[in-house]
Amino acid sequence: MKKVVGISITVLVVLLAVGAYASKQKYDSMLTAASQGLALGKAYGKMISQSSCVLGLKMKYAACGTTECELSANAYIAGCMEKAAKDEFCSSVPNIRDTNKALSWAAKTCSKYNPEADKCLKYIHKFVSVCTEQTEGRTLSNKEIFDSGFEKGLKER
Repeated sequence: MKKVVGISITVLVVLLAVGAYASKQKYDSMLTAASQGLALGKAYGKMISQSSCVLGLKMKYAACGTTECELSANAYIAGCMEKAAKDEFCSSVPNIRDTNKALSWAAKTCSKYNPEADKCLKYIHKFVSVCTEQTEGRTLSNKEIFDSGFEKGLKER
């Protein structure tokens, strides 16, 4: 009986160690993807105006099938919008708190640029939050972004 308990404990410890290692690897992979997306966005943004960041997103992230790719795409948007020359782009983007207008703008933008359809609203929502921050001259809290998010707008429709 003691031998079975000892083996069970050993197996459990090994499984926990393997799980912790795999979790750390996944975290590192996601962090690397976000860092690479941010660097790519900043580099591309230095050469263009903000209105071209959406097109760059479509070219670089045409098909994202992993969490890492989605994180990289969102970081790309932040980096591109930060470094790109300001133009009329953000003046045409509704405030994040105006949910219905933001949803309409997002749908129109998605149909115009057509980045991967099921991910488009996620990406375009990032542009809405970045432009709102730029227009208001401050950083939005995660709560503000969530409370004003598309989930709320979809429930209101």
